[in-house]
This record gives sequence, structure tokens and C-alpha cells, in this order.
Amino acid sequence: MSNPNFRTNLSRTLPNGLHCQDDSSPNMSQAECQIVCGDLDYIANQTILRNCFELQWDEWEEKIRSALDTAHADNLPMASLYARARGISEIELLNSLARLANDHLEVRALFHFFSIEGMARALDIYEGRPLINHISGECWALEKALPMLKKYPVSVVVQPIDDAGIPATAAARIEVAMRVADMIEPFGIDRGDIYVDGLTPSIETLPFPLQVSLETISAAKEAGFGTILWPANAGLGCATGTMAAGAYAALAVQAGLDLAVVASSDRHLIDIIKNANLILKREIKS
Repeated sequence: MSNPNFRTNLSRTLPNGLHCQDDSSPNMSQAECQIVCGDLDYIANQTILRNCFELQWDEWEEKIRSALDTAHADNLPMASLYARARGISEIELLNSLARLANDHLEVRALFHFFSIEGMARALDIYEGRPLINHISGECWALEKALPMLKKYPVSVVVQPIDDAGIPATAAARIEVAMRVADMIEPFGIDRGDIYVDGLTPSIETLPFPLQVSLETISAAKEAGFGTILWPANAGLGCATGTMAAGAYAALAVQAGLDLAVVASSDRHLIDIIKNANLILKREIKS
């Protein structure tokens, strides 16, 4: 469970919101927010998204190779590998993604999956230690995933959702993440290898405002988890979407965000995150 020596003031975000019991500030060294690039994370134009899902695998293979090459050239630590090709099952697709990722093991893979069987087979192929998206606190989903995580102690994205749905508060979301951690840490998946997804609705979506997402990042960091967001989601369907996503990304970096998954082509958002790191003097994690 969380460290009893600290409490979180969820009315403010990290680093300001952390206090010791004597109200002094804890001594924390915050690593920089790392950028994870991918071609479908996320595309606001639904026509483009549908067209991408209609691509054949050989067309996706070219896109994935390009994304890995770009990540290598830009010295990025991780690439988001996501595809939904026409005429190929998810099991075949994940296996193919794992083989491509083996050609660039210096770039860690973030795999997205729906099929437990498909992800497990891909983990047999992939030679690195990937981050997989996602595991939730829903009992039926967690029970299906546990045997895979016991056999393959990889890093995981945890969506803090339980059988009742998405908790309305950051504290309740961290409780869900804690329950998941209690079940998978015995498999060798350390707290720092569990990345809590702050869950990012559009800025105009209720009842879960983006402030709760920022508070979730802050509370997750205090509890010792890694953190991850898809910041472009904040601007989906919003007239000022680009600015909304940028402002949200900068605030998330201040709150302690570890991984920001961004479309490779979104140079505006990538530059905002890089500049937020510089302003906050975040350092590369060794």
C-alpha cells in the first residue's frame, strides 16, 4: 500500500501537492516525461482513423518500420506499436509486431492488445521487456490476464477502472491500482513497472474533468507507480483542441507524468512536452 509517511493534497498537483506529515516537502528527484510516439495515438479525424483500419498488413508493416526507425533516430526510449489491419487476426498481427520490434530492441515496445492469447504469443516472440496496454481492475479482465502476467512479468499499463466503472476521484482510482498491484507484484512486476493511466476524456466531457486526471497522476507518483497519458485525447472534439491538449500536457508533466503517448506527426505537442521538461528542469532517468 502507499507510504504512510506521506499524504496528498488533491486540490493541487505534484510537485506542490506532496507533503510529509510535518508539512515539510519531500526530497524527490523527478525524471523527465518521456515521449512515446506512434501513428494512431491519437487521430482526431475519424475518417483518417477508419481508413487506417482498412489498411492491409503489408501497408502497416511499412508504417511500423518507419515509426521504429524514427524513434531510433530521435533517440526515443519507446515506440507505441498499434495496428488493426484488414484481413489479419489480432493474434497474427501482434506476432508480426513483435517480430518487427525485435529489429529495434534499443527502442522499447508499447504493445496494445485486446486478445490475451495474442499478447501471450507475442511475448514469446519479443526479445525485450515491453510495456503492454492495458490491464484494468475489473475482476473478469484481471482474472484472464493474471496467468499471462505470472508467466511474463512485463511492465503494464493499469487503467484504474473497476467493476463499478471509472471512479470519480483520484483517491478511488489509486485504490483500484493498489488492488491490481497487490495481485501482480508477487509475479516480479515492481511498483515502478506499473504505469497508471490517468484516463483522459475530452476537455468538454463530464462528469470526469481533466483535473481528476491530473490529480490521479500526482497520487500515482506518490504511491510509487509509473504514470502514463495520451494527452491529445484532451482536445478531441474541441474547437480549441490543439491548445487544450498542449495546456493539459504541460500540467501533466508538472504533476509527475512519466510517459506521454503522442502521434509521431504531432510536433507541436512533442515540443510542448520537451519545453515543459526544460522549464521544470526534469532530468533523464538513469
